Amino acid sequence: MKLSHRIEKNVCVVAVIGNFALSNNDEISLYLEPLIENPNIKILLIDFEHVEVIDSKGAGLLASVFKKLSNIQKELVLCELNINCHSVLKTISLDQIIEIHQTQKEALTEKL
Repeated sequence: MKLSHRIEKNVCVVAVIGNFALSNNDEISLYLEPLIENPNIKILLIDFEHVEVIDSKGAGLLASVFKKLSNIQKELVLCELNINCHSVLKTISLDQIIEIHQTQKEALTEKL
């Protein structure tokens, strides 16, 4: 699992390489926590271009991040989900509450 980020204006783009799964939840949580708490970041955009799998625990982590951000008037946006990852989110209706874009460029164009 590899995580990196960059900040463009008030949007933090987090790139994930590897699986968004139970075995990586602690690492992902620890990485995202300071970004969530950063007062200059209003939108957390997670890019899943290099993620093959999201399991139920990973989806649960996304739901938790969404809730934390919503509670402090911030947004969670996802992009570049493959068909399998999108199916997992759709199965538990996360696609109904979390904004999802096809590409990072599309998401940034709308959010910046």
